[in-house]
Amino acid sequence: MAHILPHYSSPYAPNLYDLSNDPNSATSLNISTPTLYAGFLGTWPDRLNRATPVHVFSAADEAELFLNAKSQGRKQRDASTYRFRWDNIIYQAGELHVVTYKNGTKWAEDTVRTCTSGAAAKLEISADRTKIKPDGLNLSFITVKVLDNEGNMVPEASNKVVFSVTGAGEVVATDNGDPTDFTSFGSSERKAFKGFVLAIVRITEADPHPVIVKASGDRIEFV
Repeated sequence: MAHILPHYSSPYAPNLYDLSNDPNSATSLNISTPTLYAGFLGTWPDRLNRATPVHVFSAADEAELFLNAKSQGRKQRDASTYRFRWDNIIYQAGELHVVTYKNGTKWAEDTVRTCTSGAAAKLEISADRTKIKPDGLNLSFITVKVLDNEGNMVPEASNKVVFSVTGAGEVVATDNGDPTDFTSFGSSERKAFKGFVLAIVRITEADPHPVIVKASGDRIEFV
C-alpha cells in the first residue's frame, strides 16, 4: 500500500491524522505493512524549473525517486531518521515516481503527476465506506477534491462547497484541515483548503432506500 498525499495538517492536531482525516507523515512510521508518504503535491504552478524539495516518509530501508522516468538517486535511511530527502529536484511537468525497498526487496511505490493546473472546474467526491449501520454511531467520511478541466488537483482552490443529503441521513460535520477556518463543524458548507473538503455523514434511521450525498460549488461541475 502506498500513498502520495498533500500534507495540510493542523498545528492544533499534531496526531496521526489532521482535523480533516488526512494522514500526517507520522502515519507511515514504525509499521510493518508496506506504506510510504511523499510530502509533495504535484501541482505547483510557481515552481516550474525551480529547485523543489521532495520528502518521502517511510519505514523502508531505501528509496529511489524518478522524475519523468529519470532516476534522481537512490537513498538509504539511517535508523535514527524518519524520511528520505531530495532537496534540489527541478520541478518539471510529467510524473514523479518513488519506489521504496525493505531488506533489498521492493516494498511500496506510488506516482504523482506533476503539472500546472488550470482553474477550478470540477468536484470529485468519494466515500471511505458506502455501507454503514443505521445506529447513529457509524460514520462515512466523504472527501471532495477540487479539480481543473483536465482532472488535475487545484491546490490553491478555496471554493465554497455545499453538501446536501437525500434520504435517511444527515451531515454531522464538515472540515478542511485549515486551523484558521472558524466555520462551525456542524455547518453543511465549507471552503476548500488545499483543494480538499471533508464531510462526515451518518444514517438517522433504518430505511431500505439509499442515502445520496451531493456536493456543489459556485461555477463548479460535479463529477
